Amino acid sequence: MKKIFVLIFLASLVIVSCQNKTKKKPISPYLNLTNKDSLASYTSKLPISNDTIFMGFRMGMNKLNFKNHIKKLRKDGIKISYKKGINRESLKSIGGLLSRYNGNGAYCIKTGVTRENSRDTEIISGFAEFCLFPIYNEVEGLVALVVMDDYNWNTVDLFYSKNWLFEQTKKTYKNPLYVLAKFLDKYEMGYGYGTSDFLIKNNVLLERGYDGVYYISKKEMFRRIYLKMLDNEILDKQSNKITF
Repeated sequence: MKKIFVLIFLASLVIVSCQNKTKKKPISPYLNLTNKDSLASYTSKLPISNDTIFMGFRMGMNKLNFKNHIKKLRKDGIKISYKKGINRESLKSIGGLLSRYNGNGAYCIKTGVTRENSRDTEIISGFAEFCLFPIYNEVEGLVALVVMDDYNWNTVDLFYSKNWLFEQTKKTYKNPLYVLAKFLDKYEMGYGYGTSDFLIKNNVLLERGYDGVYYISKKEMFRRIYLKMLDNEILDKQSNKITF
């Protein structure tokens, strides 16, 4: 009887083992986005972001919501001015998201900031200015926000000149899945230092650029990749018509 029980037990282990081997690992959706049709289908299914980002601004806000939030921040004691006469040519030269900014000026937040000296834990203080460049979609509202930052630290150490906002913000974000990072790299979607070194939280991607911090909804990012695919396809067709 014991032998029969042992044989049944061993047989069940073999069956379970075979079942585990035949189970397919979940395939990342990004591996299937090989053409514009598959990308369009995937992008259409992504949720519209309404995530909260810098200073309580929220993805999906329309222009009126954005201005009302500016008023709220001012009532809360935040010093905010409006700078007119934005140099459009300089924004176009930067490229990326800023080249699509349609405003004639920018709201700029001025505030005191502090950070810790990494060498001796001394607290360094200074002043910062954050200029806001919102990018809207007619249907989805705010889909991206560029925050250009500038600092004046009470130290001569150049280490403190930039990156404070990104260093503080990234604490609540995480690295994207490896396959997503590679997918963004493949289409050269980085707006910063040449690679797509995005961080992610819910449906928002975060990146440190040359000129500040970039927040962009995941849906908007994939929409841009789709447009880039279309551009590449048109360029390929034009290139094939060249004869030698």
